Amino acid sequence: MKSQSYHFLDSITAILLGLIACLHWSAWSSYPPDVDPINFIVALRTYNISADAPHPPGYPLFVFLGRLSSIIVGEQHAYQLVNLVLLIGAVLCVYFLFRQLGYPKIGLSAAILLMTHPLCWAATVVPESYISDMLLGCAIVSWIVIMKARPKPLVIGMALILFIFGLLRPVSCLLLLPLSVASIMLTAVSHKKRSGIITAITGLFAIISAYGFTIFLAGGVQVYRAATDRVMGNAVRNFSVFAGAPISAHVTMILKLLIWFVLLAAPAIFLVGICLTLRGRSLLSQSYFNKALKIGLFWILPPFTFYALVYYLKPTYQLIYLPCFLIPISWATQEGLQRLHQKIKWLIIGGIVVAQLCFFFFAPSTLPSPIYQLSHSYFRQKDIAWEQLLQDLHPLRQESTLLIWADHPHLTPYALRLLDWAEPSAVLNQENGSLQYFFPSTMTWLPSNTESLTISDKYRSVAIIYTSNGIGSIQTVDLTHPEMRKVKNLLHLM
Repeated sequence: MKSQSYHFLDSITAILLGLIACLHWSAWSSYPPDVDPINFIVALRTYNISADAPHPPGYPLFVFLGRLSSIIVGEQHAYQLVNLVLLIGAVLCVYFLFRQLGYPKIGLSAAILLMTHPLCWAATVVPESYISDMLLGCAIVSWIVIMKARPKPLVIGMALILFIFGLLRPVSCLLLLPLSVASIMLTAVSHKKRSGIITAITGLFAIISAYGFTIFLAGGVQVYRAATDRVMGNAVRNFSVFAGAPISAHVTMILKLLIWFVLLAAPAIFLVGICLTLRGRSLLSQSYFNKALKIGLFWILPPFTFYALVYYLKPTYQLIYLPCFLIPISWATQEGLQRLHQKIKWLIIGGIVVAQLCFFFFAPSTLPSPIYQLSHSYFRQKDIAWEQLLQDLHPLRQESTLLIWADHPHLTPYALRLLDWAEPSAVLNQENGSLQYFFPSTMTWLPSNTESLTISDKYRSVAIIYTSNGIGSIQTVDLTHPEMRKVKNLLHLM
């Protein structure tokens, strides 16, 4: 009877995941919205970490999977297909974890909540790699719980998992290594201490090996170090007080981290709080509750501490511990609130799922910008801007036109990296009004004196990309008149 119930839930899970996957496919962004996705797209053509194709740490496995999937869906949606597979992998890990523990309904609820969460959608419908962090955490806990009675396969499997994900996001592997050790110490049937120590040693070796392989692909230690310092080093120096950033910048970063952390954790805290109020003593006395709490702390604290001390930029970073906020919701609904009828429990889960999907697909642009950027409307706005830009530039695909990127309301100057005919281009620094030549293929900037700079004779015209009435516009200037070759005169036209 129990087996039949499991098979029924397995079928329901497969059907629901299939339907959500189709919905996910319909929401894929057609163009990269920001600089990191642009770098990933460039890497599909030429893998070169020194030229930010992609940016450090390099993500060789992610790029390789992107190239494979591009054969199926093309370059525009290559990484989106990879992300969908990684997302499905994460939710299946959660489902089979709780199926193994004898709570398939919790697993099903948590899987659906994860797959429909706006943070997951925002990180997967574009060329980004953050969803692999979530899969890594889910894979670690699921593998350890499922293999807890078999120490040797458990340790070997953990080393393999950390090596594979080290080729995706090595820093995340280091941040979740304490989770793997703690999970073994708390759940393994035998040889807990020995298995934990071996996992820590072999896991660290696996991560370093993956990192070393990435450095080799980059062209050596010096090349990789220079690229890392230029990209990640500058980022850390801008935000972390320990790297020389102003205290105000670091405090602002921590506040952003805390605000998003509270927003993500609030529903779980609320529901678990109700359960503790109703069944406090009986819950706290159960060993599995205390073990789950400890595993959750080791899942959350290392990444959170790293973000608070070193570097935190956007909410999708917190995908690494998002399951810790959604699994408690599923548990509280299915097991914590025991007196509720089963239909009411599923209605609560269904209501949360609908709310999550409605937010992603219908969130208005009037929301605060950081929240609006998690919505489908935001990515669609970027796609429309891209389509308009490419349409306007199509007649100018010739060597005799120089592109000058002055400003655009929705796109970054790094969009020039995807215009293989626009090399070099020029970018206007909005802060000081100076113009720099930009070589997109090598990510090289050539400073210039705007006052005395003139446009080369090989160009017959200039196309200036700028903002007009809140939209991106292009003004073409004929360079037949000598005065128009002076950059300072061109800039007065905008």
